[in-house]
Amino acid sequence: VYIGGPGLTAKGLAVSVNDDRITTISSTEMSFEVPDVRQNPNIKFVANITMSYNGWDWTPVTPGDTEFSFFRFPEGPLRMTPQWSHIDFPTVIQVIGRNFDQNPERTMCRFADCDDPGRSVLVPAVYHNSTVMQCTSPPRFRVSGSTLQMETMDRLCVSYTPDGTTSTRIASPELYDSLFQDANPKELNVAEDIVDVSISASAAPIAGATDFTIGIDNLEHRGECLDYSSIDQALVVLVPTSPSWRTLRPINYGETIPIKINSFRPEEPPSYDWDAANAAWKLHCKLLLFATLPTVPFPMTADLKFSFNGGQKFVGPSISILFYRLLPPIALIPVRGSSSAARRPEATFTLSSNLLEGANPAIPGSTANFLFSAEEDCNMTTLSGPTICPRGPRCRFFIPGRTNYIEVPATYTHDTDAPTVECTVPVSPTSGSTQVDISLDGVNYVRNPGIPFLFYEQPCVQSVYPTNGLWDAETEITVLGSGFLASNDGEAHQLWCIFDFQDLRPSADSWNVRRTWSRAEALCPTVIVCRVPAIE
Repeated sequence: VYIGGPGLTAKGLAVSVNDDRITTISSTEMSFEVPDVRQNPNIKFVANITMSYNGWDWTPVTPGDTEFSFFRFPEGPLRMTPQWSHIDFPTVIQVIGRNFDQNPERTMCRFADCDDPGRSVLVPAVYHNSTVMQCTSPPRFRVSGSTLQMETMDRLCVSYTPDGTTSTRIASPELYDSLFQDANPKELNVAEDIVDVSISASAAPIAGATDFTIGIDNLEHRGECLDYSSIDQALVVLVPTSPSWRTLRPINYGETIPIKINSFRPEEPPSYDWDAANAAWKLHCKLLLFATLPTVPFPMTADLKFSFNGGQKFVGPSISILFYRLLPPIALIPVRGSSSAARRPEATFTLSSNLLEGANPAIPGSTANFLFSAEEDCNMTTLSGPTICPRGPRCRFFIPGRTNYIEVPATYTHDTDAPTVECTVPVSPTSGSTQVDISLDGVNYVRNPGIPFLFYEQPCVQSVYPTNGLWDAETEITVLGSGFLASNDGEAHQLWCIFDFQDLRPSADSWNVRRTWSRAEALCPTVIVCRVPAIE
């Protein structure tokens, strides 16, 4: 028997096997042990085997039929990336090792159920270099024509062989198994679709740098969570919803905009809730991602997409984010309010019309109102931190004379020319002029130092003079008391006398006079004058 047949490339290697080492099994079969060729420097090649009875006449060689491979025994997989796949999507996996050879149609990767290695499939491995092979995980694993039940295959063990051919398996099952190096398989987690996703804000400034938390909740029914800590290629991107993004985007932007993931961790321990419909406890396996939103070139809406295998497959529901220009408010009404009155005023901040300028197409008012709002039914709660849900617009009233503030929820109302944010002025423990910060997303705050807010002491009316006057003519009155402020603060008149008329006539007479407002002027902090209106 001669290895390295005549006329064929054998890279200088020709090895003969003498008669005393050949065993004839039958008229159609013989066996022999391939000699040790490690001393030869050219041990990596595919040769042909031919035989002769006289050392001169040799049997013909046929590529593919009489070939025999010599290769160095590889080391691998030492590492594998990505370590997550998707149940219905083939994932390209890089197998990292040493001494890989280029043996097309012979090198294989085996994907086996870690709990039952007998259930496995083979896929071809693509040679990149001596340290990298590439395999593609099948989306649904088939054995003997039947689909494996994926509910029990949330972990797959991946192993590699330089010679996974059928002939090797038949000729030497032990060699075949050892070539797969199952002593050191790498685990591939198989993820299903994400059930629930929540984010800490549904809007953000176009300037980026917004810290952002993403909560992912997969409802599991198998009694345990996947090993989220093994995720090595997590990817979160923004997909602009505008159909004109491809033509309008700056040259340094792609079709998607990546989001920087700073860190992530599973929420431990997992939580449970009762599923009344199925009369069973549902396991919540939560993953928290801490990210920083990127800079975008102009106002837009974009969908948040998730991938656990480097962007090969995006999973989960689409979550929309609105990007806007972070601009200070241009006006506030009213600019002052009582620090202690039970009935609290509503502060209305007018915003710049440039808030969403540059969006193409224009962002509808209904979309802006929705994304500039808090999520009312938030169910993404965590054991180790706050609820992860959009907080919506907020107002921060700083306490006069102090560094702390009182924060209250606010409401955004879209208007193309003058959008507004409205919030209820809180009770303040002190009085005086102070600043108010507003936020459209509950994360980023801005103020206009030119429009402070004044908390004043609750005024007190002690006496009125005169106490009576004509029905059909106005009467000027003097009001004595304390805590009276100036009549004007900015462009709006702030000081008014309010007359609530009482019916002193017999109840049989029908008479009703509505509440009437009259402009007042403060002469000093203890005296104001105003006019009682005539009763028509």
